[in-house]
Amino acid sequence: MKLDKPPSWLWVILLVTALVFAWLGHSTIFADKSATEANRPYVSLSECQLTAYSPPYMPHTQVLGSLVECLEYYESGGNLLAVGKAGEKGVLQFMPSTFQHFCVEKYHYRNDIWDPDIQRACCADMLKDNLIHHWTTKNLCVHIDA
Repeated sequence: MKLDKPPSWLWVILLVTALVFAWLGHSTIFADKSATEANRPYVSLSECQLTAYSPPYMPHTQVLGSLVECLEYYESGGNLLAVGKAGEKGVLQFMPSTFQHFCVEKYHYRNDIWDPDIQRACCADMLKDNLIHHWTTKNLCVHIDA
């Protein structure tokens, strides 16, 4: 009998196995890193891998969600009222002009720079459009291959 695609239970077994190996191997994976480096959120993907190599059991929203969370962590530490030295605002430290151009005009979000949900959704849209360079902390979250 020829199968066109693997049965769904096989994906569950593979995912659970991968999670167990990842959990067991955590100490060896980060053995050469400091405790600070080992505990920081870090996604080691090139920009093209965000779209080209995501397996079917890991939707892009999970990858982008992790990246948005990492950017938020390094931009503001999750502080909803964060204001940067150059006037960046909110959890993802949007400049008002950047927020206006991308979030309001391009992606049609409500014009509320202080709404963390709008900032997160807009950031995800910007990441899908390969606009990660708008965040100076990007290198703390993503290894960009040349």
